Amino acid sequence: MMKDDDIVVRARGRLGAGADAAFETFYRERSLPMVRLAVLLVDRRAVADEIVQESMAAVFARWGQLDEPAAYLRTVVVNRCRDELRRRRNRREVELAERVDHPAPGDELRDVIASLPERQRTVVVLRFYEDLSIEEIATMTGFPSGTVKSTLHRALARLRTVVER
Repeated sequence: MMKDDDIVVRARGRLGAGADAAFETFYRERSLPMVRLAVLLVDRRAVADEIVQESMAAVFARWGQLDEPAAYLRTVVVNRCRDELRRRRNRREVELAERVDHPAPGDELRDVIASLPERQRTVVVLRFYEDLSIEEIATMTGFPSGTVKSTLHRALARLRTVVER
C-alpha cells in the first residue's frame, strides 16, 4: 500500500512547478474551511487536522485530473470523517471529545451539533455550514434525497428542543 507522502512525491514530479503554485494557493484557501468542516463532523481537532492533510494529499495526487478540486476535496474530507466515525463505533470505545481550543465566532451551536447522531450531524453541517443543497448532500453521502430531507428535519427538531431550553 502506497502512503500519501509517496503519492505526493510522485505527483509533484508529474505535475511541474506551475501546478505546485496553483495547488499551494488552493491549499491556503481551502485548508481552514475543511478543518472546520472536519471538526464539526468528528469533534476532535487533531483528528480533523489529520483528515484534512490526508485529503489534501489525495487531491494533490489527482490535481491534474480534477475539474472541481474543491468539490472533490470536500467529498474526500466527508468520507474520511465518516470512516473515522465508523471506526470509533466499531471499536466501541468511549472517549472524551477533545474540544476545539478557539471555537469560531458565531459557532455557539457547535456543542449541540456535536451531540447529534452521526448521520444527522453530517447532514446539518453540509447543509448549513457548507451551504449544499439537498441533492448535493444526497450525492455526496450516498443517501437518497428523501432520507436527507427526513434526517435534516429530525436533526432540526432536536436542535430546536435544545435551544428552547
